[in-house]
Amino acid sequence: MNRAIVNPLFLAVFLGPIPLLFCNVFLHRNPATWEFWTFLLAALLFCFGIGWVTIFRNVPLNNILDQSVLEQLSVQDLKALRTKFETPWNYWHLVRTLTSSLAFALLLMGILFHKS
Repeated sequence: MNRAIVNPLFLAVFLGPIPLLFCNVFLHRNPATWEFWTFLLAALLFCFGIGWVTIFRNVPLNNILDQSVLEQLSVQDLKALRTKFETPWNYWHLVRTLTSSLAFALLLMGILFHKS
């Protein structure tokens, strides 16, 4: 997975929103407004859910698969590999999905209800 997915263009699209979200926080840097806190929470959730979880949880699990020579594994070894990979990968992918969805909802709230 990592060989096909992790490349400069993908990384720009995947991680590019993180600095942009924090720029948005900086542009709305009045801690007395709820928009600031909405944007800050959205940036932090996205940074954690997309950046941290992907880099430190999902990519290492993908590396386990990448380093495995599936054609040489027995049926029992394949089942063990799947058990080792599937449950944690699905868990962290769920965390990533929920945090990025919540970040998106918070960002939308901040944008839609921002008073210029």
